[in-house]
Amino acid sequence: MNDAAVQPTPDVASEHVKSFVKGIFSIDGRMISLIELDHVLPEREAEAA
Repeated sequence: MNDAAVQPTPDVASEHVKSFVKGIFSIDGRMISLIELDHVLPEREAEAA
């Protein structure tokens, strides 16, 4: 996968979802979400991991 294949997060997503989903891309006809893991966990828990 290259960065050109990543599409922006759709406008139908909530602001909460947009805060950790970097974008979407398609593989074999399936839409895959590209998640920024450092935005999923609260900062304090991410440091512990």
